[in-house]
Amino acid sequence: MKTSKIIISAILILIGVAACTKEGGRQEITFSNGMYASEITRAENTLLNSYFDTGDRIGIFIKENASGTPGTTYTQPLIYTAGANGAMNPPSSQYFPQSGNGISVYAVYPSSAASTAAITTFSINANQTTDTGYKASDLIYCAKQNFTRTSNTIPLVFRHLLSKITITLQAGDGIYTEDLQNAKVDLMNILPSTNFTPVTGAISAATGAVTTVNVKGATTASLQNSVIIIPQTLENNFIRVTLSGGLEMNSIFDTQTVTFGPATAYSYNVTVTKSDISIKSSISAWTNGGTISGNATL
Repeated sequence: MKTSKIIISAILILIGVAACTKEGGRQEITFSNGMYASEITRAENTLLNSYFDTGDRIGIFIKENASGTPGTTYTQPLIYTAGANGAMNPPSSQYFPQSGNGISVYAVYPSSAASTAAITTFSINANQTTDTGYKASDLIYCAKQNFTRTSNTIPLVFRHLLSKITITLQAGDGIYTEDLQNAKVDLMNILPSTNFTPVTGAISAATGAVTTVNVKGATTASLQNSVIIIPQTLENNFIRVTLSGGLEMNSIFDTQTVTFGPATAYSYNVTVTKSDISIKSSISAWTNGGTISGNATL
């Protein structure tokens, strides 16, 4: 009889622990990441494709949804590190508020773009001939969302905010592939900065001193290269190709100016000959950027 009482007491204790865990225990917050469906294909390269690359650092802002003063606060932002296949690794375990309230979440990549929730200046790299320079220029955002307490992994869906330009060099009359492998490609007169508001994802018109953005270096063997710029309107001679002998050629489009929109990607096939270059354009995978056509001369 005494043994039965002990067993019953143990069962009751376990039931009490289980109830406490279910109702008032801590529930860990877990995230995964992915890119917006229309933006995940990047034929030009594999950088920031379906998911962030392993080791990428993302700033995540978490706040308790409370009518008054939140009982639970979080570091703003928390720097998560991307793992394989969309995994997100926190700096330390994070938990839902014990009040039972849900949370609001928004996130920014690269993490350096939002050291606080305040408006900040984001600038692209002038040298994007390396993966590091390109990725540091690609401002990517997950819009603010509300989530209730859950044991499921919360998917965070990100979008590119800026403009992507991909340039593919093609050999024309009198030009060999080797000539193009040794060529340089630059974008001219680019405004490099924007005022970025992390809580909304808003970006301002392009600002800063005009600069040259390096698309391809003379030692870059690939003839297809991408860069990120702040959305803006450029004069029609903004593409410059420099052959190894020092000959420079600039683009001339049918219109006086060319406008690049936010969250939009543009592709240019640039055919280089001994006397000039010609350009054809197409739409890549972020959002529809329209078709731009024209010729280019010395």
